[in-house]
Amino acid sequence: MTKRLFIAIPLTADVRSAVSAYAQKLNLNIVWTKPNNLHITLVFLGDTDVEKIPAIRQAIDIISRNNRPFAISLSKAGYFRNSGALWVSIEKNRERLEQLANSIREELVKNRINFDGQHSFVAHLTIARNKKGIPIPRELPDFPSIDLPIKKIILFESQLTKPQVTYTQLHIGQL
Repeated sequence: MTKRLFIAIPLTADVRSAVSAYAQKLNLNIVWTKPNNLHITLVFLGDTDVEKIPAIRQAIDIISRNNRPFAISLSKAGYFRNSGALWVSIEKNRERLEQLANSIREELVKNRINFDGQHSFVAHLTIARNKKGIPIPRELPDFPSIDLPIKKIILFESQLTKPQVTYTQLHIGQL
């Protein structure tokens, strides 16, 4: 049996509110990520054998114990034309977030746990998907700069049930 898994940083309520306000400001007819589903993906594991979950939890615990809480700031918005993703960039402590993601990836490799390693980690927050090919302005209005404390790493299960995606927390590592 497999589960569709990913490891991510949860968002605070004020960051989710800022994203909702930004979506209203842009007023684009695209698929906005539901506020409760917003997160910063560190590693996408995809369909993973459930027998690997204890090792994934252990990897998260090791990385959590070896890292202290820190804060990042979200600011500029952009658009990945190839994937249709509208995103917000990470500014303050971007390198620290990248180091955290890479540490998790290294620990997963040590434990022979497969993940989407085709792409190197790009620190960003996906806030919407343009599935209809609607024209997106090249220059997007600035996203209001806001800090996000990084205090925990979460292993999520993603269930693709129409009409929505449901995320379930399977494990939390406290930094």
